[in-house]
Amino acid sequence: MKLRRARLVGLRSGKEYDLARLEEWGEGGETLDLQPVGEWSPVRHRGTSIYERFRDFWYLPVEPQQCSLGEGHTPLIKAPPALKHYTGLDRLYLKNETANPTWSFKDRGTVACCALARQYGENYLATVSTGNMGQSVAAYAARCGMKALIITPATAAKEKLCSASLYGATILQVATDDLCRLKHEISPLATKHGLRITSGANPFRVEGYKFESFEMWEQLEGIVPDFIAVPTSAGGHIRGIFKGWQELEASGFVESLPTMVLVQPAENAPLAAALSADLPEPITFPPARTLASALTSNDPPGGTDLLNIAKYYGWLASDVSEDGIREGWHVASRSGLWLEPSSAIIFPALKQLTAHGKLPREATVVAVMTGAGPKDNTVLKGATEDLEKVPLEDLETRIARFMANW
Repeated sequence: MKLRRARLVGLRSGKEYDLARLEEWGEGGETLDLQPVGEWSPVRHRGTSIYERFRDFWYLPVEPQQCSLGEGHTPLIKAPPALKHYTGLDRLYLKNETANPTWSFKDRGTVACCALARQYGENYLATVSTGNMGQSVAAYAARCGMKALIITPATAAKEKLCSASLYGATILQVATDDLCRLKHEISPLATKHGLRITSGANPFRVEGYKFESFEMWEQLEGIVPDFIAVPTSAGGHIRGIFKGWQELEASGFVESLPTMVLVQPAENAPLAAALSADLPEPITFPPARTLASALTSNDPPGGTDLLNIAKYYGWLASDVSEDGIREGWHVASRSGLWLEPSSAIIFPALKQLTAHGKLPREATVVAVMTGAGPKDNTVLKGATEDLEKVPLEDLETRIARFMANW
């Protein structure tokens, strides 16, 4: 597999940075982007894996297969009738990223981080995470024989920390509820000690996320969806998906781009609120408890650059109340989908946008399901409180009643 050389470029300045740079952001906090060096004329190859077929789009010297746990190849399915009815969308598809090895989309980005670590002889992976990314980093570090360091706020879901611990990670739980402040505090410390931190909007993570778009393109048999809705925290995932479509367009595979839909909880919507209000900067939110516990970046680094991209390409945004998130979780569950609330938030968001006339009923829409239900059991805890115990002598009567109403 011949791999293309890459360069690290600031999105605002166009300045080139050292590929081995420890800091995730450029000067002035600008977002960094990985780009191929020299002429670029990618083709789609034959192969059984997405990495083989789209190997011309992988820009790191280390092949992803060397670090893989079998991530990707996740299903794209037509939404069940109940979800179509709930959202008001006739052509709704679900991209099921919960089918990845650690049950979330994070695995796609972690592969690229593993490849980067191997490229520079680093025998560890480190991240700041509320849980999903920590789980993923811990699992892939174990797969590659590396150490894992997970730094997390005290509010992180215990289910996710338990999984990371199971994989053998070192976990530092910090006494704060402010994820973004923790990231800002960690950055200079990491640089001082030569520690590479790879967080949600890391430019190398973005490279892994873009392969999700290549899968969508194949699964839709060359059709470009009108809209792709993504639950968003720091913004790396939605940027990676969009970058994938941009590269498909630049290389002549498609002639148009989908409109991205950025979704956040109303309790913590620095990007969605700013985009809806047409503001140039993210709105900093105080740390807040929300059912969507994976979406807690209240002041995301690189948020201004992401808003610039969103405005230029006409992205949509939606924020969802806590009641809406709970409702979405129940509707998804009744449709056969056990999702964490941070993923189920996508359905009430689509419902709102359809009701407000921003999503046409006949539009082709892909909703990205980002994380599985067992990752966060907050809503699940009350689901069985009203279970009725049936006396054995009443069992036949109850079965007959069930069948009569079937």
